[in-house]
Amino acid sequence: MPKVYSPGYGSGLVTGCAQAERAAARYLRQHGYRIIARNLRTKLGEIDIVAKHDGWLVVVEVRSRTEDSPVSPQAGLTRAKQHKLRQLTEQFRKQYRLSHLPVRVDLLEVITDQGGGIHSLQVLEGLPLGDR
Repeated sequence: MPKVYSPGYGSGLVTGCAQAERAAARYLRQHGYRIIARNLRTKLGEIDIVAKHDGWLVVVEVRSRTEDSPVSPQAGLTRAKQHKLRQLTEQFRKQYRLSHLPVRVDLLEVITDQGGGIHSLQVLEGLPLGDR
């Protein structure tokens, strides 16, 4: 079961995906994650954030929505996206010789108000990546 942290983070404006990812990276650093890479693009796709946390290699998928959106950020993490994240994670581990580290995927949800301000951020740790 993923762990959920809701800090009630309420400062700053988020006007797009890049701003949400910057807020997410700042939040992760403040909570002990060491950022290794951001917006890592390969032929297979993109990883939003790669970090180390408590001995884990962590792939972080950042999703943002407004607080009145009927769809949760987690709902956007489709089976196809989960499969893609699994492939990207394995490619990253192999390319950077990090196969010795345990790996997990976290979802960081950025919820904004209508004006673009951050309403909250929450991390769901250890998301399953579908069938192997």
